[in-house]
Amino acid sequence: MVNITGICKLELELEKAIWFLNKIRIDIIKAILSNPENIREVKKLAKLAIKFEKQTGIYDPANWVEIL
Repeated sequence: MVNITGICKLELELEKAIWFLNKIRIDIIKAILSNPENIREVKKLAKLAIKFEKQTGIYDPANWVEIL
């Protein structure tokens, strides 16, 4: 028997995770473009975020074009 409630909950959690990752990406890009004195640290964070996106299959280079 398929647990429809569990599947719907999982889909909602996935949507939340993708929304959260999108927000993180936007914040990282804004930080790099607006605060050059911290660029090294923020670029390290960007590399980690890109690595995670690649590992999870959601990486799209077009999302990072402003800083790549």
